[in-house]
Amino acid sequence: MSAYQCSAEHIAFLCSVYDTVWNHRKTDYMTFVMRSDLYAILSTANAESVAFRYREPVASYPAAGKFPRVDIATIDANIGAIFRSIACLEYQSCERDDWEKSNACQLLKGLREALLSRLPGADMDGAWGLPTLVPVAVAAPAVCASHTYAIFIARETGGQSCAPEIVCNPDEPKRWQLPVWRVAKGREDCRHRGDDRALTSPAVCA
Repeated sequence: MSAYQCSAEHIAFLCSVYDTVWNHRKTDYMTFVMRSDLYAILSTANAESVAFRYREPVASYPAAGKFPRVDIATIDANIGAIFRSIACLEYQSCERDDWEKSNACQLLKGLREALLSRLPGADMDGAWGLPTLVPVAVAAPAVCASHTYAIFIARETGGQSCAPEIVCNPDEPKRWQLPVWRVAKGREDCRHRGDDRALTSPAVCA
């Protein structure tokens, strides 16, 4: 596999995430590290991985610059994206045989565990063992009122029915317009002009 040196912005961002999560931690997975020290640890591991992969001398890594401010609300709303950012850095830093035992690996693993604990239902006070799942209400497929009425007409007329001018009123999603119904009943043609018919629940026009 290939490897490259991650950008200073990438690593500095993860350092800021680490610092913020540490201050709001819910687990004991993390170890306190100053952002500047963490940046050096992660950047060095990345540089050593690239050098090992391509059998080159370890190159100097870019300076951190300014660490961005990342608040906990932003982190909680973007945990999935942050996981991907962590995974990217890990992938670029794992070429050395001793990666799993390195400080960089353990620190990123601690950050991931701390982020997992912030997901709904994943806190340390949650059930241990078989989880208690939260039921999700699944709405039954809604039936268009016009379809229901057409079935009624078909049943009443022995299956001979047609409704060529049924339209959905786009301004009122819960109502259907039935402007003109034409029903063939034996030799007699009858016409039904109806007003909007209210539905008991919202439905999507089929």
